[in-house]
Amino acid sequence: MTYVRGANCEVILEMVVMPKLVCSRPLLQLALGFSLLTSNAGAQDASSEESTSWLEPAIAIELRHNDNIFLSATDAQTSLITMLSPGLLAHFASSTHRFELEYNGEIAAYTDSSADNYDDHEFRAAGYLSFTWRSQLDLIGRYEDAHESRGTGLSEGCGPDCDLLLEEPDQYRRPQILGRFTYGATGTRGRLVFEAGQRKLDYTNHEERTVFFDHDHRYGGAAFYVRIMPNTSLLLDVRATEIEYAQDRPLQASLNSTEYRYLLGATWDITGKTKGTVKFGYVEKNYADDSRGKFSEPSWEVDIRWSPRSYSHFDLTTSRYPSEVTSLTGDVIDNTTYSLAWSHDWSERVMTRLATSYTDQEFQGSEAARLQKLREHGVTLAYAMRRWLTWEFGVAVSSRDSNIDQFDFDGTIIRLGAKLTL
Repeated sequence: MTYVRGANCEVILEMVVMPKLVCSRPLLQLALGFSLLTSNAGAQDASSEESTSWLEPAIAIELRHNDNIFLSATDAQTSLITMLSPGLLAHFASSTHRFELEYNGEIAAYTDSSADNYDDHEFRAAGYLSFTWRSQLDLIGRYEDAHESRGTGLSEGCGPDCDLLLEEPDQYRRPQILGRFTYGATGTRGRLVFEAGQRKLDYTNHEERTVFFDHDHRYGGAAFYVRIMPNTSLLLDVRATEIEYAQDRPLQASLNSTEYRYLLGATWDITGKTKGTVKFGYVEKNYADDSRGKFSEPSWEVDIRWSPRSYSHFDLTTSRYPSEVTSLTGDVIDNTTYSLAWSHDWSERVMTRLATSYTDQEFQGSEAARLQKLREHGVTLAYAMRRWLTWEFGVAVSSRDSNIDQFDFDGTIIRLGAKLTL
Protein backbone atom coordinates (compact mmCIF):
# COMPACT_ATOMS: atom_id res chain seq x y z
CA MET A 1 0.00 0.00 0.00
CA THR A 2 1.05 3.62 -0.53
CA TYR A 3 0.29 6.55 1.71
CA VAL A 4 1.63 9.95 2.77
CA ARG A 5 3.53 9.91 6.03
CA GLY A 6 2.15 12.19 8.75
CA ALA A 7 4.21 14.70 10.69
CA ASN A 8 3.91 12.79 13.96
CA CYS A 9 5.05 9.46 12.51
CA GLU A 10 8.50 8.17 13.31
CA VAL A 11 11.18 8.26 10.59
CA ILE A 12 14.52 6.50 11.00
CA LEU A 13 17.31 7.95 8.84
CA GLU A 14 20.85 6.64 8.42
CA MET A 15 23.42 9.20 9.64
CA VAL A 16 26.97 9.03 8.30
CA VAL A 17 29.88 11.17 9.63
CA MET A 18 31.03 12.07 6.17
CA PRO A 19 30.12 14.56 3.46
CA LYS A 20 26.96 13.80 1.48
CA LEU A 21 25.72 11.44 -1.29
CA VAL A 22 25.89 10.58 -4.94
CA CYS A 23 22.51 9.59 -6.26
CA SER A 24 24.27 7.72 -9.04
CA ARG A 25 22.79 5.33 -11.54
CA PRO A 26 25.18 2.45 -10.68
CA LEU A 27 24.19 2.71 -7.02
CA LEU A 28 20.47 2.65 -7.81
CA GLN A 29 20.93 -0.23 -10.21
CA LEU A 30 22.79 -2.20 -7.56
CA ALA A 31 20.09 -1.50 -4.96
CA LEU A 32 17.32 -2.41 -7.38
CA GLY A 33 19.21 -5.54 -8.38
CA PHE A 34 19.37 -6.67 -4.76
CA SER A 35 15.66 -5.88 -4.41
CA LEU A 36 14.73 -8.01 -7.42
CA LEU A 37 17.02 -10.82 -6.29
CA THR A 38 15.56 -11.00 -2.82
CA SER A 39 11.97 -10.60 -4.02
CA ASN A 40 12.42 -13.51 -6.44
CA ALA A 41 14.04 -15.61 -3.73
CA GLY A 42 11.04 -15.00 -1.48
CA ALA A 43 8.36 -15.41 -4.12
CA GLN A 44 6.99 -18.57 -2.50
CA ASP A 45 5.85 -16.74 0.60
CA ALA A 46 5.35 -13.31 -0.96
CA SER A 47 1.69 -13.38 -0.07
CA SER A 48 2.61 -13.34 3.63
CA GLU A 49 4.88 -10.29 3.31
CA GLU A 50 3.48 -6.81 3.75
CA SER A 51 5.25 -4.05 1.87
CA THR A 52 4.76 -0.36 2.54
CA SER A 53 5.68 2.85 0.77
CA TRP A 54 5.08 6.45 1.66
CA LEU A 55 6.10 10.01 0.83
CA GLU A 56 6.87 12.73 3.34
CA PRO A 57 7.08 16.25 1.85
CA ALA A 58 8.09 19.21 4.00
CA ILE A 59 8.96 22.87 3.56
CA ALA A 60 10.49 25.38 5.98
CA ILE A 61 10.46 29.17 5.71
CA GLU A 62 12.83 31.24 7.84
CA LEU A 63 13.81 34.88 8.32
CA ARG A 64 17.27 35.54 9.76
CA HIS A 65 19.09 38.63 10.97
CA ASN A 66 22.87 38.17 10.78
CA ASP A 67 24.98 41.03 12.17
CA ASN A 68 28.28 39.77 10.68
CA ILE A 69 27.71 37.90 7.43
CA PHE A 70 31.44 37.78 6.52
CA LEU A 71 32.64 36.87 10.06
CA SER A 72 34.85 39.97 9.95
CA ALA A 73 37.13 41.21 12.71
CA THR A 74 36.20 44.84 11.89
CA ASP A 75 33.47 46.70 9.98
CA ALA A 76 30.95 43.88 10.26
CA GLN A 77 28.23 43.87 7.59
CA THR A 78 24.62 43.16 8.57
CA SER A 79 21.86 41.63 6.47
CA LEU A 80 18.41 40.13 6.66
CA ILE A 81 18.26 36.68 5.05
CA THR A 82 15.12 34.96 3.77
CA MET A 83 15.42 31.18 3.49
CA LEU A 84 13.23 28.52 1.89
CA SER A 85 14.01 24.84 2.55
CA PRO A 86 11.97 22.21 0.64
CA GLY A 87 12.37 18.51 1.36
CA LEU A 88 10.98 15.17 0.25
CA LEU A 89 11.52 11.66 1.63
CA ALA A 90 10.32 8.54 -0.22
CA HIS A 91 10.33 5.26 1.69
CA PHE A 92 9.86 1.75 0.30
CA ALA A 93 9.96 -1.30 2.57
CA SER A 94 9.19 -4.99 2.65
CA SER A 95 9.44 -7.33 5.61
CA THR A 96 13.22 -7.62 5.13
CA HIS A 97 14.50 -4.71 3.05
CA ARG A 98 14.16 -0.96 3.10
CA PHE A 99 14.93 1.70 0.47
CA GLU A 100 14.91 5.47 0.77
CA LEU A 101 15.22 8.41 -1.60
CA GLU A 102 15.59 11.88 -0.13
CA TYR A 103 15.99 15.46 -1.33
CA ASN A 104 16.74 18.55 0.78
CA GLY A 105 17.19 22.05 -0.57
CA GLU A 106 18.02 25.46 0.83
CA ILE A 107 17.44 28.70 -1.08
CA ALA A 108 18.50 32.01 0.51
CA ALA A 109 18.24 35.68 -0.44
CA TYR A 110 20.29 38.41 1.32
CA THR A 111 18.56 41.77 1.56
CA ASP A 112 21.81 43.77 1.76
CA SER A 113 24.23 41.52 -0.13
CA SER A 114 22.62 39.93 -3.18
CA ALA A 115 25.97 38.46 -4.32
CA ASP A 116 25.66 36.01 -1.41
CA ASN A 117 22.31 34.59 -2.54
CA TYR A 118 22.51 30.84 -2.99
CA ASP A 119 20.59 27.66 -3.68
CA ASP A 120 22.00 24.43 -2.22
CA HIS A 121 20.76 20.93 -3.04
CA GLU A 122 21.37 17.54 -1.45
CA PHE A 123 20.26 14.10 -2.66
CA ARG A 124 20.44 10.77 -0.85
CA ALA A 125 19.68 7.21 -1.94
CA ALA A 126 19.97 4.26 0.45
CA GLY A 127 19.22 0.57 0.56
CA TYR A 128 19.17 -1.47 3.79
CA LEU A 129 19.18 -5.15 2.91
CA SER A 130 18.64 -7.84 5.55
CA PHE A 131 19.63 -11.30 4.33
CA THR A 132 19.29 -13.12 7.66
CA TRP A 133 18.58 -12.01 11.21
CA ARG A 134 22.33 -11.53 11.75
CA SER A 135 23.58 -10.15 8.41
CA GLN A 136 22.76 -6.81 6.79
CA LEU A 137 24.18 -4.79 3.91
CA ASP A 138 23.72 -1.00 3.76
CA LEU A 139 24.36 0.91 0.52
CA ILE A 140 24.27 4.68 0.87
CA GLY A 141 24.95 7.40 -1.68
CA ARG A 142 24.91 11.16 -1.28
CA TYR A 143 25.39 14.12 -3.59
CA GLU A 144 25.66 17.73 -2.46
CA ASP A 145 25.75 20.79 -4.73
CA ALA A 146 26.36 23.66 -2.32
CA HIS A 147 28.47 26.68 -1.35
CA GLU A 148 30.72 28.09 1.36
CA SER A 149 29.52 31.47 2.59
CA ARG A 150 32.06 34.23 2.15
CA GLY A 151 34.17 34.43 5.29
CA THR A 152 34.03 30.65 5.87
CA GLY A 153 35.93 27.67 4.50
CA LEU A 154 38.60 28.69 2.00
CA SER A 155 37.74 32.40 2.40
CA GLU A 156 37.95 32.41 6.20
CA GLY A 157 39.30 35.72 7.52
CA CYS A 158 38.80 37.62 4.25
CA GLY A 159 37.72 40.68 6.31
CA PRO A 160 35.46 43.68 5.64
CA ASP A 161 36.54 43.81 1.98
CA CYS A 162 35.41 40.24 1.41
CA ASP A 163 32.76 41.38 -1.08
CA LEU A 164 35.50 43.11 -3.11
CA LEU A 165 38.13 40.36 -2.93
CA LEU A 166 35.62 37.57 -3.63
CA GLU A 167 32.72 38.50 -5.90
CA GLU A 168 30.66 35.44 -5.00
CA PRO A 169 30.86 32.51 -2.56
CA ASP A 170 32.97 29.44 -3.34
CA GLN A 171 30.78 26.68 -4.78
CA TYR A 172 31.45 22.95 -4.66
CA ARG A 173 30.11 19.48 -5.42
CA ARG A 174 30.57 16.73 -2.86
CA PRO A 175 29.60 13.14 -3.77
CA GLN A 176 29.94 10.12 -1.51
CA ILE A 177 29.21 6.41 -1.69
CA LEU A 178 29.37 4.03 1.27
CA GLY A 179 28.94 0.30 1.74
CA ARG A 180 28.53 -1.24 5.18
CA PHE A 181 28.19 -4.96 6.00
CA THR A 182 27.16 -6.05 9.50
CA TYR A 183 27.40 -9.62 10.74
CA GLY A 184 25.79 -10.28 14.08
CA ALA A 185 22.72 -8.74 15.69
CA THR A 186 22.87 -6.06 18.38
CA GLY A 187 22.01 -8.49 21.18
CA THR A 188 24.46 -11.24 20.18
CA ARG A 189 27.75 -11.93 21.93
CA GLY A 190 29.88 -10.62 19.07
CA ARG A 191 29.30 -8.36 16.09
CA LEU A 192 31.46 -7.34 13.11
CA VAL A 193 30.94 -4.23 10.99
CA PHE A 194 32.91 -3.60 7.77
CA GLU A 195 32.83 -0.29 5.88
CA ALA A 196 34.30 0.96 2.61
CA GLY A 197 33.59 4.02 0.55
CA GLN A 198 34.74 7.08 -1.30
CA ARG A 199 33.98 10.77 -1.09
CA LYS A 200 35.14 13.63 -3.25
CA LEU A 201 35.31 17.41 -2.98
CA ASP A 202 35.31 19.45 -6.20
CA TYR A 203 35.10 23.25 -6.25
CA THR A 204 33.32 24.58 -9.31
CA ASN A 205 34.34 28.26 -9.40
CA HIS A 206 37.39 30.43 -8.64
CA GLU A 207 39.45 27.58 -10.06
CA GLU A 208 42.70 29.55 -10.10
CA ARG A 209 42.63 29.22 -6.30
CA THR A 210 40.26 26.40 -5.43
CA VAL A 211 41.82 23.77 -7.72
CA PHE A 212 44.50 23.19 -5.08
CA PHE A 213 41.84 22.07 -2.59
CA ASP A 214 40.02 19.47 -4.72
CA HIS A 215 40.67 16.00 -3.30
CA ASP A 216 39.41 12.41 -3.00
CA HIS A 217 38.99 10.31 0.16
CA ARG A 218 39.01 6.51 -0.22
CA TYR A 219 38.44 4.78 3.07
CA GLY A 220 37.81 1.44 4.70
CA GLY A 221 37.51 0.10 8.19
CA ALA A 222 36.27 -2.57 10.54
CA ALA A 223 34.76 -2.56 14.01
CA PHE A 224 34.45 -5.53 16.36
CA TYR A 225 31.89 -5.48 19.21
CA VAL A 226 31.91 -7.86 22.18
CA ARG A 227 28.91 -7.79 24.54
CA ILE A 228 30.00 -7.87 28.18
CA MET A 229 26.64 -6.93 29.75
CA PRO A 230 23.04 -7.09 28.47
CA ASN A 231 23.16 -3.47 27.26
CA THR A 232 26.91 -2.82 26.99
CA SER A 233 29.60 -3.87 24.50
CA LEU A 234 33.31 -3.25 24.18
CA LEU A 235 34.53 -2.30 20.71
CA LEU A 236 37.67 -2.06 18.60
CA ASP A 237 37.52 0.34 15.62
CA VAL A 238 40.25 0.45 12.94
CA ARG A 239 40.09 2.76 9.91
CA ALA A 240 42.34 3.71 7.00
CA THR A 241 41.86 6.67 4.63
CA GLU A 242 43.81 7.51 1.49
CA ILE A 243 43.65 11.20 0.54
CA GLU A 244 44.68 12.30 -2.93
CA TYR A 245 44.71 15.87 -4.26
CA ALA A 246 43.85 16.69 -7.85
CA GLN A 247 46.75 19.12 -8.21
CA ASP A 248 49.86 19.91 -6.16
CA ARG A 249 50.52 23.47 -5.10
CA PRO A 250 53.36 25.28 -6.88
CA LEU A 251 56.74 24.94 -5.14
CA GLN A 252 55.21 22.88 -2.31
CA ALA A 253 55.42 19.23 -1.34
CA SER A 254 52.41 17.05 -2.14
CA LEU A 255 49.56 16.93 0.39
CA ASN A 256 48.65 13.36 -0.59
CA SER A 257 48.54 11.24 2.55
CA THR A 258 47.35 8.06 4.22
CA GLU A 259 45.59 8.29 7.56
CA TYR A 260 45.18 5.49 10.12
CA ARG A 261 42.97 5.51 13.23
CA TYR A 262 42.95 2.93 16.02
CA LEU A 263 40.19 3.36 18.61
CA LEU A 264 39.14 1.24 21.58
CA GLY A 265 36.01 1.90 23.61
CA ALA A 266 32.52 0.91 24.64
CA THR A 267 28.91 1.44 23.60
CA TRP A 268 25.75 1.08 25.68
CA ASP A 269 22.00 1.65 25.52
CA ILE A 270 20.06 1.47 28.77
CA THR A 271 16.48 2.04 27.65
CA GLY A 272 14.95 5.23 28.97
CA LYS A 273 18.07 6.38 30.84
CA THR A 274 21.32 6.69 28.94
CA LYS A 275 23.03 5.61 25.76
CA GLY A 276 26.31 6.45 24.16
CA THR A 277 29.58 5.49 22.52
CA VAL A 278 33.04 6.30 23.87
CA LYS A 279 36.19 5.62 21.82
CA PHE A 280 39.78 6.60 22.59
CA GLY A 281 42.90 5.84 20.62
CA TYR A 282 45.46 7.15 18.22
CA VAL A 283 45.59 8.73 14.76
CA GLU A 284 48.56 8.77 12.41
CA LYS A 285 48.81 10.70 9.15
CA ASN A 286 51.68 9.87 6.77
CA TYR A 287 52.39 12.10 3.76
CA ALA A 288 53.53 10.79 0.39
CA ASP A 289 56.31 13.40 0.50
CA ASP A 290 58.43 12.84 3.61
CA SER A 291 59.36 16.52 3.76
CA ARG A 292 55.95 17.24 5.29
CA GLY A 293 56.71 15.05 8.26
CA LYS A 294 54.07 13.03 10.12
CA PHE A 295 51.00 13.81 12.23
CA SER A 296 50.72 11.46 15.22
CA GLU A 297 48.38 12.40 18.06
CA PRO A 298 45.79 10.96 20.46
CA SER A 299 42.25 10.78 19.07
CA TRP A 300 38.81 10.23 20.56
CA GLU A 301 35.10 10.20 19.73
CA VAL A 302 32.54 10.56 22.53
CA ASP A 303 28.76 10.77 22.07
CA ILE A 304 26.60 10.39 25.19
CA ARG A 305 22.90 11.03 25.87
CA TRP A 306 21.48 11.09 29.39
CA SER A 307 17.70 11.24 29.79
CA PRO A 308 16.63 11.98 33.39
CA ARG A 309 13.05 12.05 32.06
CA SER A 310 11.49 10.72 28.88
CA TYR A 311 10.93 14.33 27.77
CA SER A 312 14.31 15.76 28.83
CA HIS A 313 17.70 14.93 27.29
CA PHE A 314 21.31 16.01 27.81
CA ASP A 315 23.74 15.38 24.92
CA LEU A 316 27.52 15.50 25.35
CA THR A 317 29.90 15.11 22.41
CA THR A 318 33.63 15.59 22.10
CA SER A 319 36.21 14.54 19.53
CA ARG A 320 39.75 15.10 18.39
CA TYR A 321 40.69 14.57 14.74
CA PRO A 322 42.86 15.96 11.91
CA SER A 323 41.32 17.70 8.89
CA GLU A 324 42.64 19.01 5.60
CA VAL A 325 44.03 22.55 5.50
CA THR A 326 41.86 25.38 4.18
CA SER A 327 44.76 27.76 3.45
CA LEU A 328 47.45 27.79 0.76
CA THR A 329 50.13 26.91 3.32
CA GLY A 330 50.26 24.33 6.09
CA ASP A 331 50.02 20.58 6.48
CA VAL A 332 46.99 19.73 8.62
CA ILE A 333 44.46 21.18 11.09
CA ASP A 334 44.38 19.57 14.54
CA ASN A 335 40.78 19.91 15.80
CA THR A 336 39.45 19.38 19.32
CA THR A 337 35.71 19.91 19.85
CA TYR A 338 33.34 19.84 22.84
CA SER A 339 29.58 20.40 22.85
CA LEU A 340 26.77 20.14 25.39
CA ALA A 341 23.04 20.48 24.71
CA TRP A 342 19.85 20.22 26.76
CA SER A 343 16.51 19.66 25.04
CA HIS A 344 13.27 19.63 27.02
CA ASP A 345 9.64 19.07 26.01
CA TRP A 346 7.58 21.30 28.31
CA SER A 347 4.37 19.97 26.79
CA GLU A 348 3.17 18.21 23.67
CA ARG A 349 3.45 21.54 21.86
CA VAL A 350 6.40 23.42 23.40
CA MET A 351 10.08 22.42 23.27
CA THR A 352 13.30 24.27 24.11
CA ARG A 353 16.93 23.52 23.37
CA LEU A 354 20.04 25.10 24.91
CA ALA A 355 23.42 24.35 23.33
CA THR A 356 27.02 25.41 23.72
CA SER A 357 30.16 24.29 21.90
CA TYR A 358 33.90 24.96 21.89
CA THR A 359 36.43 24.16 19.15
CA ASP A 360 40.21 24.46 19.41
CA GLN A 361 42.13 24.47 16.12
CA GLU A 362 45.88 24.36 15.47
CA PHE A 363 47.07 24.88 11.89
CA GLN A 364 50.25 22.83 11.73
CA GLY A 365 53.02 23.32 9.19
CA SER A 366 52.16 26.91 8.25
CA GLU A 367 54.60 29.77 8.65
CA ALA A 368 52.05 31.81 10.59
CA ALA A 369 51.55 29.03 13.22
CA ARG A 370 47.86 29.90 13.42
CA LEU A 371 45.86 29.00 16.54
CA GLN A 372 42.18 29.76 17.07
CA LYS A 373 39.31 29.04 19.44
CA LEU A 374 35.68 29.06 18.29
CA ARG A 375 32.78 29.38 20.77
CA GLU A 376 29.09 29.05 19.95
CA HIS A 377 26.03 29.36 22.20
CA GLY A 378 22.41 29.04 21.17
CA VAL A 379 18.83 28.78 22.40
CA THR A 380 15.83 27.51 20.42
CA LEU A 381 12.10 27.60 21.21
CA ALA A 382 9.74 25.45 19.12
CA TYR A 383 5.94 25.58 19.22
CA ALA A 384 3.86 22.92 17.45
CA MET A 385 0.84 25.07 16.63
CA ARG A 386 -0.78 22.34 14.53
CA ARG A 387 0.05 18.76 13.66
CA TRP A 388 1.40 20.04 10.34
CA LEU A 389 2.82 23.43 11.46
CA THR A 390 5.71 24.14 13.84
CA TRP A 391 7.04 27.62 14.65
CA GLU A 392 10.65 28.06 15.75
CA PHE A 393 12.55 30.99 17.25
CA GLY A 394 16.27 30.93 17.94
CA VAL A 395 19.30 33.02 18.85
CA ALA A 396 22.90 31.95 18.20
CA VAL A 397 25.95 33.84 19.44
CA SER A 398 29.42 32.91 18.17
CA SER A 399 32.97 34.23 18.44
CA ARG A 400 36.47 33.28 17.32
CA ASP A 401 39.74 34.23 18.99
CA SER A 402 42.94 33.78 16.99
CA ASN A 403 46.59 34.68 17.41
CA ILE A 404 46.20 36.38 14.00
CA ASP A 405 43.86 39.36 14.38
CA GLN A 406 42.20 39.11 10.96
CA PHE A 407 40.57 35.79 11.96
CA ASP A 408 38.83 37.18 15.07
CA PHE A 409 35.09 37.79 14.91
CA ASP A 410 31.90 38.13 16.96
CA GLY A 411 28.45 37.51 15.53
CA THR A 412 24.81 37.00 16.43
CA ILE A 413 22.07 35.37 14.36
CA ILE A 414 18.39 35.78 15.27
CA ARG A 415 15.92 33.63 13.38
CA LEU A 416 12.18 33.03 13.12
CA GLY A 417 10.80 30.23 11.00
CA ALA A 418 7.95 27.85 10.29
CA LYS A 419 8.01 24.23 9.11
CA LEU A 420 5.07 22.66 7.32
CA THR A 421 4.61 18.91 6.86
CA LEU A 422 1.78 16.65 5.75
